[in-house]
Amino acid sequence: MEIKIPDKTAADLKAMLARRGEDCDLETYIQRTLSKRLLFEAVGEMRASTSEVDSTELADAIEEAVTTTRQAHREPNPDADSA
Repeated sequence: MEIKIPDKTAADLKAMLARRGEDCDLETYIQRTLSKRLLFEAVGEMRASTSEVDSTELADAIEEAVTTTRQAHREPNPDADSA
């Protein structure tokens, strides 16, 4: 899936990464952020659906987020230069 980011927004985000001292490119930063967000949403949904979070479900959600993040880091994206 390709997401188009306006040039001004991409420049602002790159400047933010530089100020923070982040050691990654814009695409990697976005993928990490989305993976973390998906994990938090999954845990939130589990908490909303039950009075307790099932440890197995939590472990599965964490494993899925980690796998997604690792795949994002391994798969080269030829469109990365356009972001």
